[in-house]
Amino acid sequence: MWFFAISLMAASPVAADDESPCFAKGQTYEIAKCLAAARVQDEGELNHRYRTIMGVLAAADRLRLKKAQRAWVAYREATCDAEYRLWDGGTGGPLALLACLDREARRRTAELEQTYRLRLQRLER
Repeated sequence: MWFFAISLMAASPVAADDESPCFAKGQTYEIAKCLAAARVQDEGELNHRYRTIMGVLAAADRLRLKKAQRAWVAYREATCDAEYRLWDGGTGGPLALLACLDREARRRTAELEQTYRLRLQRLER
């Protein structure tokens, strides 16, 4: 049973497009533990970047970013929930959810860095 679930994860779209090295861990428990730790780290980086950017923006720009971030959170939750539910309660669901949440945090961090890079460059001077 476990081998079958791991084989499915290795062949799943989640594993194929995820940049996380966690899927190389082999065992479901190790993969889940790695993904959970990666998520904490990547969410921390996202929150740090968000706070840094908010600190250099004018009031109107902060309001727009806050609105965009709230919309992104709703998008992330809906996207990752949809990915989770593809597993119909199977053992791959929790791994898919963790991988999705981590992947989306990394993507959002990259988006924020790209969008606000000029503001961040001013801060670094």
